[in-house]
Amino acid sequence: MRFVPVVLLALLVSLTAATPVHTARPVSTESPSVAKKWTLDEVVRQRFNDDRTCKWHLTIRQSITSANSTTPGTTNSTVADPVPCDFLVQAASGLDCSIQGFGPIQCNKANHGFYVNAGHDKNGFIVMVVENVDENTQAYFGYLDSELDSGTTIPPQTSPVKSIDYNTNVSLLAREDSELDTIGTYWKLGNLIRQTNHAQGTVDITFSIHTNGDVYRPIPCTLHLKAPPGVSVATWQWYDRKCSNSDFYVSWGYMASADAGIMTLVSPARNSKAFFGFPNISKSEILVPSGSGFVEPCDCGPKPN
Repeated sequence: MRFVPVVLLALLVSLTAATPVHTARPVSTESPSVAKKWTLDEVVRQRFNDDRTCKWHLTIRQSITSANSTTPGTTNSTVADPVPCDFLVQAASGLDCSIQGFGPIQCNKANHGFYVNAGHDKNGFIVMVVENVDENTQAYFGYLDSELDSGTTIPPQTSPVKSIDYNTNVSLLAREDSELDTIGTYWKLGNLIRQTNHAQGTVDITFSIHTNGDVYRPIPCTLHLKAPPGVSVATWQWYDRKCSNSDFYVSWGYMASADAGIMTLVSPARNSKAFFGFPNISKSEILVPSGSGFVEPCDCGPKPN
């Protein structure tokens, strides 16, 4: 289907014959004293049409907490208007929509900046990534199959909002699913080895990239990274690091609720990206991606220095 998983599967959309739309990047005004959180509330998924059609409803509630400049030790909290999301996920004939990766799906026309992506893990849960392409921010959420299969409202779940260092091509995200299906191509990763050295504060990662289904000529990627002082390498999140032996770029996020690593892989041309998810990363140095995926178009910006 379309965005093949964001956190557990990945999505690729070819830019052939498409005109990229570049959007200006806002200047970041964030500081360590400002904390943004999104809460997914009223989440419910219902299945119809012999489990080929899934109807989703959820509400995004946004909150910002900042330090009070006039009264030390206290904070100010603001709440933005809630963003409703209602959409359908359609699985192909013979497939179950409840285990179908999907996205990016626009929440609604009034709040055009919010998109939802999800991927299913064979261990029985869905990882969902909510993106605000206007602000270049995203947050991760996870739901058990057993919760969603009930067809009733799930308790609210809150996650921190993280800034991302690239822009998504909104015009291509707005394409109909049928268009994405005809032009999409999969990327696949070989098993990933991630070694952390807490004493030295380093992370070493090696894996292979298979593009366009080519299993005979994989592209290597090796990373040797040094975490900032005082940052735990187990949960360290980092952005836009170039593979030492190829021209791909890698970012890494962490979702505590599933002990999951979320990798963003950016193409050498920096016009497409893919998401991959690795659950339970603290249990093994050998991480198996939850599936191959689809690449999403983006204006991923200039190459970092």
